[in-house]
Amino acid sequence: KRRSKKEPGATKSINAVGVEIDADAIHIANNNAKMNQVEMVNYLPTLDSLDGESLSVVMRAIQKKRNKALKSLPDEMNGPIFDLCVANILAEPLVSLAPTIASLVKSGGEIGLSGVLATKADSVADAYQIFFDDVTISDEEGGWVLITGKRK
Repeated sequence: KRRSKKEPGATKSINAVGVEIDADAIHIANNNAKMNQVEMVNYLPTLDSLDGESLSVVMRAIQKKRNKALKSLPDEMNGPIFDLCVANILAEPLVSLAPTIASLVKSGGEIGLSGVLATKADSVADAYQIFFDDVTISDEEGGWVLITGKRK
């Protein structure tokens, strides 16, 4: 819970959910959330939402004993219910994931896409303009950009 700047003493509840194909990244995210006292649950994606390469990564992760406790994203969270989606992956996967990411963000919700080289920014922005308004390169640092937008 975070204090609201509008009212002294008021709190705003923030629920965070992570979806990742890399089991190690899920373990790291869970540890970071715990250390930072953030209520966040991290999941593997549903298998039917994956391409061949991603499916292979997830299937290998599931087979490892230390990953047995990891769960797939529950059905009730697999729809346009999220206010914000952030993704920090390379441009090519972001382009191919545009329909999937858009399907999880509710109307008026926002995206923040990073991990995109400035030279690839236009192709990523073009892929998201179908689903989001005001798709903008909001920041650039060291040749990497942040792309933002608001769900139509």
